[in-house]
Amino acid sequence: MISMFAGELLALVFVGLSSQLALSSGIVYLLFPEMGALAYDTFKRPQGVWAKASASIFLATTLGALVGTLISRELPPGFVSFATCVVVSVGLLRLARSPMAPALSAAYLPVALHVQTWLYALSIAIVTGTLASLLVARRKLSGNKTAHSPVDGADDVDDALEKVPRRHAWVAAFGVFLTLAYATSQVTRLPLVLFPPLIVIAYEMFAHAEVCPWAHRPLTLPVACIAGASVGAVSVLWLGIGPMSTLASLTAAIVVMRTLRLHMPPVLGISLLPQVFPQPGWTFILAIAIGTIVLSAFFLAVRPLLTAAGIGNASRC
Repeated sequence: MISMFAGELLALVFVGLSSQLALSSGIVYLLFPEMGALAYDTFKRPQGVWAKASASIFLATTLGALVGTLISRELPPGFVSFATCVVVSVGLLRLARSPMAPALSAAYLPVALHVQTWLYALSIAIVTGTLASLLVARRKLSGNKTAHSPVDGADDVDDALEKVPRRHAWVAAFGVFLTLAYATSQVTRLPLVLFPPLIVIAYEMFAHAEVCPWAHRPLTLPVACIAGASVGAVSVLWLGIGPMSTLASLTAAIVVMRTLRLHMPPVLGISLLPQVFPQPGWTFILAIAIGTIVLSAFFLAVRPLLTAAGIGNASRC
């Protein structure tokens, strides 16, 4: 039973220690919200695509953080900075053929929250570098034990979801959705309608329309994300920012995913957003709800076009 949850326990320990370090040092971004998703998937699935790309965890995510910080410093807040961030960060992933979609969240977070300190990128480098080192050490210590471990159908789906997309037909739908989400955030005056993990969720949904488990259950997507936002906000309001609320948020978010039978690591990133978002409350949860509902509705509308373009088959290659 313990081995069954070993990966989840390791993720909780790693993120909990990161939270304690962030609290002790006063460098809040040492607890990078998307680290919840990265630690969970890589420790739980040591032979998965993300876990095997340990160098990319550090390089792609740190580069994304540098790009986002530079844009936040040099461009005024607004659509231009948002669009520039998305185009540059997606372009870098494509050029590097990196599977590390969380790098998009790392790039957009400083733009979304107007973070202009280079300490943000340094923090990302520290925590992702540490995670990458631990993954390499774990592989060396385990030898061939995990290399030849059986892989079930769920792992096959998750690996296909995390691979670099090989076609480009999805890019147009992805861009239209992001524009729509940005416009919605402006109309509602809720900037976090376009919250950083939403870009990761949309990227993986549109690029892997036929294999993405969230794509097959788009109505479950808002439920999972709203639940993640709720447990994160409530944990911070009750326990304050720090390791206790971090562990409570992650544990509750894992329970949510297990209850819904949905492997969706970005839910963990959503649950940790209140750790860096000032005064999370009902408007934070409302913003997450609106963003994910807009994504689900738009995806249902364009899914036939994505399927006709053969995007899912390309993802399986």
